[in-house]
Amino acid sequence: MYALAIAVIATYSCAAQDLNTVLAAHESSVASFQFLRCSFTNTSSSTFLARPRVLTGTITAGPSLLVVTAKATDFESLVYVRPDRVECLRAEVVVRGGKREHRKEVLVSPTLRTMLDVDPYRDMLVTFLGGALPTAQNSLRLLLKNDPKKVEIHKDGDEIRLLTLDGSHTIFLSVRNNYLVVAHEARGSDKNVVSDQKASVLEFIRSADGVVVPAVMSFRVTNTAGGNTTTLFDHTTRLTGIDTKPFDENAVKPRYPRDTKVTNMIDGTEYTIDEGGNVLGEVRPSRQLVALTPAADQKQLPTTVEPARTGWWILPASVSVLAIALAVRLLIRRRR
Repeated sequence: MYALAIAVIATYSCAAQDLNTVLAAHESSVASFQFLRCSFTNTSSSTFLARPRVLTGTITAGPSLLVVTAKATDFESLVYVRPDRVECLRAEVVVRGGKREHRKEVLVSPTLRTMLDVDPYRDMLVTFLGGALPTAQNSLRLLLKNDPKKVEIHKDGDEIRLLTLDGSHTIFLSVRNNYLVVAHEARGSDKNVVSDQKASVLEFIRSADGVVVPAVMSFRVTNTAGGNTTTLFDHTTRLTGIDTKPFDENAVKPRYPRDTKVTNMIDGTEYTIDEGGNVLGEVRPSRQLVALTPAADQKQLPTTVEPARTGWWILPASVSVLAIALAVRLLIRRRR
């Protein structure tokens, strides 16, 4: 059905390919990513990393599910995303007496809270404006503000280029690859500093059931000042063993080591769990919930929730852009 919709749209002449037509073709292709299972290798370098970091892991994604495992020399993580909750297992690896030890903690939250080390749909240029699963709220259409009058559209052979009139975004789509986004460029400036972001799909493959899938992706952020360009962040993600056949989402359950500590930010509790996630022992109020008790002459302040610890497991890109305010403005549309 998706292929038929794309084929019909592809027969339009260049003059007939207005923004809505192109976006409809793109959305038909995005809809084909209902299921995805694969392995990945992610290599990142940054001015904030002493050396390049290599992550390996797996991706399991369905219409309402995303599970990403990631492993490096100093940590392991498991992120389990549902529409109503996110679970993140954080396992720091330390070496004592020549032995590797793990410190494990699960954080449960109603929001993603920058827990993903690799976000497959974002890296594949399928989602924009945040959100780990494809929705209307993080679509290309919404990135372009759903206003054809503010977007120029150009066609050159296989490539369609969408340019926002304010010059902040340029989107390239590939007709040959079912109108999927092949590149996203964004630019901003602050005084004498120009910041550029470029995300690209370097390779597409066709899965066994005929779905065209971005398989190799890159993402780079640079700052230019006084004629000198600095690369703030550069990463490449490669997907292998891609499988897009449907599976039972309800059969996918996170498995955690017994006696793993859980900090539940949804109901404000702490407890330990067994391998199946069942509570063991006492459920206690979370220490991450801080009640502010005012003096008699002060107004009552509401109870607040401390942000989750980040440290090594936050996205390297987030570390970079937190230190560079200009890069934040460029990245926020694509990442969170």
